[in-house]
Amino acid sequence: MPHVDIAATRRSARQLEQAGDTAREAIADGRATSCADELAGSATLPVVYPLTGALALRLGQVATELEAMARGMRSLADHTSTATGSG
Repeated sequence: MPHVDIAATRRSARQLEQAGDTAREAIADGRATSCADELAGSATLPVVYPLTGALALRLGQVATELEAMARGMRSLADHTSTATGSG
């Protein structure tokens, strides 16, 4: 039977959740789009600016994926704890 380290699984779930929160904060506070601000007046701006929306969208998707992974790991830890009476 495989061994599940319940405490380590819970710690990993928290870290994944924090990474998702960080990604969402980057969208909310504008860090995901402010990279284009550095290029103001540059010939590069018209190329990069449209990508900032895609970056914000992808960060949102990554945050959702990280949150789903965290829920799964938390569920694994909880079920393992219940099944083994430990944790």
